[in-house]
Amino acid sequence: MGQNTDERLKQAIAALEALIAVARNEGLPQSEHFLEMAKLQLQLDLHEITDGEFNALCQAVEQQKFAAAGYESSAATHPRARRNGEMRITGRAWHAARELRQRSARAGH
Repeated sequence: MGQNTDERLKQAIAALEALIAVARNEGLPQSEHFLEMAKLQLQLDLHEITDGEFNALCQAVEQQKFAAAGYESSAATHPRARRNGEMRITGRAWHAARELRQRSARAGH
């Protein structure tokens, strides 16, 4: 990337760090998490780290964590299928809504 682009990405990362601090201080953990993800994505872009490289790092960290705990990583033996981001969010929301309906039905509401 060009020097101008790198500088703008660094500024954006600094701005996100400030927003993360605000979200943390205001007790907004979900917003803090999303801002952290945006910061990570910009850092990946800044350092030109590919998705493949990042995924390899994540798998290596996960395997090390499981090895240290004495477990075999299921992610290494059976990689799970990934859906696009929109579908993952929709799926989680649907599952949360279903769980709330089930709790409500059990409580007799």
